[in-house]
Amino acid sequence: MNQNIKPSYVFWTTVVTLLILGYVSFLLNKKPLEIAGFTVSLPDPLSVFRDDIVEYTNIDTLIADVLSELETDTAKSQIVVLDSTKVVTDSITVDSTLKSSITTTVLNDTVRVSESKVKSVVHKLQFPPDRPDLLEFFYEALRSEISKRNIRILHYGDSQIEGDRITGYLRHRFQGRFGGSGPGLLFCDKPIAEHATIIQTASSDWQRDNVMQKKDTLTNSISYGIMGQTNYFTATPPDKALLSYKLSPLSYKTARKYNWCRLFLGQSQFPMDIEVYGRDSLVMKDQIVLDEPLNIFGFQIDKTPDNIVFNFMSQQSPSFYALALDQTVGITVDNIPWRGSSGAEFSKIDKELLNYFFKQLNVRLIIFQFGVNIVPNVVKSYTWYENLMVKQLQHLRSAAGNTPIIVIGVSDMSRKKETWYESYPNIVAIRNAQRNAAFRTGCAFWDLYEAMGGNNSMPSWVFADPPLANKDFVHFNARGSRIVSHMLYEAIMNDFDNQKK
Repeated sequence: MNQNIKPSYVFWTTVVTLLILGYVSFLLNKKPLEIAGFTVSLPDPLSVFRDDIVEYTNIDTLIADVLSELETDTAKSQIVVLDSTKVVTDSITVDSTLKSSITTTVLNDTVRVSESKVKSVVHKLQFPPDRPDLLEFFYEALRSEISKRNIRILHYGDSQIEGDRITGYLRHRFQGRFGGSGPGLLFCDKPIAEHATIIQTASSDWQRDNVMQKKDTLTNSISYGIMGQTNYFTATPPDKALLSYKLSPLSYKTARKYNWCRLFLGQSQFPMDIEVYGRDSLVMKDQIVLDEPLNIFGFQIDKTPDNIVFNFMSQQSPSFYALALDQTVGITVDNIPWRGSSGAEFSKIDKELLNYFFKQLNVRLIIFQFGVNIVPNVVKSYTWYENLMVKQLQHLRSAAGNTPIIVIGVSDMSRKKETWYESYPNIVAIRNAQRNAAFRTGCAFWDLYEAMGGNNSMPSWVFADPPLANKDFVHFNARGSRIVSHMLYEAIMNDFDNQKK
């Protein structure tokens, strides 16, 4: 060490360095620095003296109440824990660390629970002031139609429902109480996200167009069906393609059985040959003429195959809109995710075609769940979003006739601030815009934001043990999705049971 360095030099060098670092820290806290798309900021040096650090919402009681109800769902079938490959018989396993000190009461009825218990955990549906009976059309179908024919619920949403999340458990609960089975509507290609109920594979010949694509990438002749997507195989000789649907070991037992297959196809000037295989055996072979805007190729089977495979051959591919795997009676709940959507794309689907789908599929309820893709765009007012949602809901209502719609409000989302996470400041404004749009168009509303705990609740779901949401602080994981689905189901059934009184 240099013996000539004076102590005063060391002292003043240290002081100047600390002052510079303190000034830089101050500037970065006022306005984080953007470098190559990354945000650079430093912790607030004064934060250790502040008492306004964000506190996360305590959801222990909320989750324990819901999980105690999930434990009563001892349906007489196998229940699969969707976030593992472990199959559990007769009950859903619940980690004891989430139960807090609340006593779990085992109820005799495996689906319905006591009124007092339901009221302690149910976040009720909300209705326009003049429409408290808005869902009566759906409820009447549950009472009178379900034993005679198949009815269905369409669950549209963004990436929050991808892979059958939320929808899968909702389907299981409805089918457990009202009958029916099968996974419902499926895309005619390999899905973007892995499906928890059906493993879909496809040959390399397939192409996809959907409502999420920009207009300038599409031709004017493309139409979309009920799934907001159309598929077609390429015009490369010999003009053939394959689709395969295999039952997933992660699915609920009610989704693993179907006896009614329907393929929804667009128009083509050429006939198409179809071969259907189940368990590697030829089930049927046919040639169909596709001369209508919507053509349905349907057949029934005696026993559900583990894997059903379709081979197609034609000089020209028609539009493939959807495949439905259902029972002829009971209820079906369809999972229709649009990754990246804000819910603003329904007006791209032809209203008459959509109406024809709704009639053919006997749709009795539509669930509309969007919003997380709007949140990162923080602005002062969301009147524009409310008006945009009004336009989309009016388009749906016009096509759906008497079929009611439930709008699910945006979930809590968090962003990192220094060393903690906090809710985006616009969540409540977006939720209010969605509710206003729902009421203006005669739709019901369910407040997911409040149901999950409100402000700063998402970190509590992420940091729960075991976790209930992913570390992107946006999406629920499989376990959390099941809890959200349970709360939604209880809200609908609470209103249904009260309507009967």
